[in-house]
Amino acid sequence: MVRAFWKSFDLTKALPVDIPELQRLLKSCAPSDQAVFLRECAECTSWRQLPALKGAVRAIWARPTKPTAALEAFRSVHLAHLFYYWAEFDRALAELDAAFASKHLTRRDEGLARWVEGKIHLSMVSASSEVSQVGGTFSGKARRRTAGRRMGAAYAALRKALQLLTDRYPADRGRACATYGLFYRRIGESEKARFWLEKALSYFKGNAELHGKAMVYGNLGHLYRETGRYAEALYCFDQDRKIGVKVGDVFGHIINDIRIGDIYRVLGKNEKARENYEIAIRLGEKHPEQSAPVMAMLGMARIEASRKRPAEARRWVTRALPIIRSQPHLRYRQMLKVTEARIARHSGNLGQARRHLSAAIKLAVRGQDVFPVVRTQYEAARVHILSNRKSSGRKHLLQALRISEHASHHELMLWCEQLLAVHFPYDLAAARLGRYLGHHKAERILLPGSIRRIGGRRVLRTILAGDLRGFTSLSERIPPDRVTDILNRYFDAATSMVEKYGGNIDKFMGDGFLAVFPGNRAGVHGACRSALALLQEAEDLTTILARQLNSARLEIGMGIDTGHVVEGEVGSVRRFDFTVIGDVVNTASRLQAVANGGEIYLTPAVMPFLKGGAAREFPTRFVGKIPLKGKVKPVPTHCLDSAED
Repeated sequence: MVRAFWKSFDLTKALPVDIPELQRLLKSCAPSDQAVFLRECAECTSWRQLPALKGAVRAIWARPTKPTAALEAFRSVHLAHLFYYWAEFDRALAELDAAFASKHLTRRDEGLARWVEGKIHLSMVSASSEVSQVGGTFSGKARRRTAGRRMGAAYAALRKALQLLTDRYPADRGRACATYGLFYRRIGESEKARFWLEKALSYFKGNAELHGKAMVYGNLGHLYRETGRYAEALYCFDQDRKIGVKVGDVFGHIINDIRIGDIYRVLGKNEKARENYEIAIRLGEKHPEQSAPVMAMLGMARIEASRKRPAEARRWVTRALPIIRSQPHLRYRQMLKVTEARIARHSGNLGQARRHLSAAIKLAVRGQDVFPVVRTQYEAARVHILSNRKSSGRKHLLQALRISEHASHHELMLWCEQLLAVHFPYDLAAARLGRYLGHHKAERILLPGSIRRIGGRRVLRTILAGDLRGFTSLSERIPPDRVTDILNRYFDAATSMVEKYGGNIDKFMGDGFLAVFPGNRAGVHGACRSALALLQEAEDLTTILARQLNSARLEIGMGIDTGHVVEGEVGSVRRFDFTVIGDVVNTASRLQAVANGGEIYLTPAVMPFLKGGAAREFPTRFVGKIPLKGKVKPVPTHCLDSAED
């Protein structure tokens, strides 16, 4: 009944909505039909009677006709979904808590509940602008902790949703995969984001789930654009636009014309860019409730500025200003400042351009997307260099390069390196050498007078050693290029986790690695967190690289020890390395050799740092006294377990 009504009554066009008729229809529906219909209602953003609709829905769902525990739990899940779409996140979480507490959810409904919970936590981070982490910098410790907890909660909820929503529920699993991809895009993991978004697309067949398809195509387009794959980005945005036209989604039509225009502008095809911008602006004039055309106006202004026509550029900016002032979006304000900076730069007013870019950087950092931050930092570097302020330009350029490296945006890295090659060749050498040896070693090597003799000094360090299990036999079954790809992804994950928690990769050895952390409490905790995160990364990589692995699993065995080592230059006068040597290094390496896949072995020296409050985060169990190669006595060994286990 509801599905027939939905097919015959296009709510995006049939305005105003007949609220009494809608109430009567919903009251006569089965709960499952109500859920399907109301979810579609929630996703429809074109309704001009949204407050009245929200009131009607709440009135219907507030008092179930048959108040059984199972029905209450079912309704709580879908009501939470509605609250999510209406940005009432606290109420949505309260409904989910009630659903989980009832313990009457089916497997599918619990999976949907976990999916909604993950979306809510992601949206709460974005809505409150608490993600101010950009390449490792934060606006405050409290904000970092809050955002970190919410991102962690989103990750846990989405993983649980994927476990519950199996292939028996393709559309639901597709939505969960899409949101999981969005999570990885938010934290800068482009490859993982692309994998999960493409996987989501495989679950959306034919004309079903057009809303999900549009979301996936949009996010894939952004990923391809950010990594310089413009042809693929154009295809994805074009598919997203076609879906918008098909379902009457005016916003989707406008925003994708703007995205396509932006790509053509970056490629220097200004005429094609103008065509797409003009289409978006005309649609905006027909639908004044849409604010997105302001981005097309700013795009037109940038084209005119690049043509040295500042008067025309300012005319477009003046046209966009009233819309920007009426909207709370940080992105619009940031784009306005960048556009005004470009107009000022092309007009020769470099001081004004610097001021606009300074404001644009602050606005970009308050958002959560890495791409605008890097682009704005890059623009600021160019303006400062033109102003003969090379010190400031160097600072902005190195910041842009560091962020693009952190987010694996290769196209942005190339832009930064091209500018470094012209103005700061020493920094370019340091950046490239750092990728081979680690930034800590690169700085030591390039600093004049830093290396005087072979030798080192005795210091306290924590050593984390890790090695892939069964990789030698796997290498015999798959081609060398696949082996290299798998190893590169694994080492990339290891480097990210180690650097995230305060350590440095000392060396890669075959399919293993050696990482060095400070020898204090924070260093031990950082090594433990890195090891636990790497176990989870191995699971994710096993899923992502399922075809390359040929049904095998990636498993890591690790060992951690702490104590005194000799740190310094080791080797001959003609060829040496900056590394660490000592019994602590040997013990950590021997422990990882005897650990099973998925286990983290600890020495007695590590255990005092894991007592008290740390014991809850780092639960351990005694394995026994293990004989190690080269050791006279067996070593009492503990195993670090995940706090979730």
